Amino acid sequence: MHHHKLVYSIGGVSFAFQISHPTIRRRLEQYYRHYTASGSPDIHIEVKYEPGLKRPTLDSIIFQARNWKFGKIDERFCLIFPDKGKYFYAGYLDTSMKKILLYTKEPSGRIVENFFPEFWYSLLLPKTQSLMLHSCGVVGMKKAYLFLAASGGGKSTIAKLALKRGLKILNDETIVIRKEKRLYKIYGTPWSGNVRHYSNGSHCIKEFFFLRKNTSNKIEPMTKVEAMVALLRHNHCIPVNQEIISVLLDTCQDLSNNIKCYWLDFKPDDSFWRIVDGVAQDNS
Repeated sequence: MHHHKLVYSIGGVSFAFQISHPTIRRRLEQYYRHYTASGSPDIHIEVKYEPGLKRPTLDSIIFQARNWKFGKIDERFCLIFPDKGKYFYAGYLDTSMKKILLYTKEPSGRIVENFFPEFWYSLLLPKTQSLMLHSCGVVGMKKAYLFLAASGGGKSTIAKLALKRGLKILNDETIVIRKEKRLYKIYGTPWSGNVRHYSNGSHCIKEFFFLRKNTSNKIEPMTKVEAMVALLRHNHCIPVNQEIISVLLDTCQDLSNNIKCYWLDFKPDDSFWRIVDGVAQDNS
């Protein structure tokens, strides 16, 4: 059977899906339509539909969440999602961390379009000295803003206020940041939160704003240690081995040393933009 190769680029990293199942292929084509790319991909993902697939048993567990497990089988990384239920997916990652074999017994492709690419992508990003952050990226005429927070911390609120202001949303939940020469750029991704506005655009960034909901607006510079700890807390990476941990620490330290970071207490209305724009102007 002919396999349809789909190539996409997100955050400066390209990946290719090789898929034979037509429903899954169409679903991915629709979901990633704004991120199509050409050329040689960095990551290869082969998706195989196996109705009789049996749930594998991990030899060891590296990380476990409420409904998925990540570990090893015969020295290969393996992700099983969900951990229970009739339908599930099993993804295998080779030692180069560039080839993924994904088995599914669920034909709609619902999880393939979102959870699995985002998971593998976050796992591999530190190898390119990039990070995927729990954050909202906003772009104006000549300026970009990055607002970081945990779930429920105000990212979608910021995105809605930005839209009212006529600004462009890169994403309200997941942003990639990478260093390009001496500049730092943020990239939009398709993996959004409550606000279904996202873009594949990118923009240079000079400040990070770590959100704290409040009844008044206040901005406070962070120390480099505070910034590094906050970056470690708000990134998507799963520390599967010492190499990734080391690169993750180095990347967060580099960002905290070169990007100005602030605590931003804000109330949910347009009034906070005045102090944010003031800081941005001072740093320009």
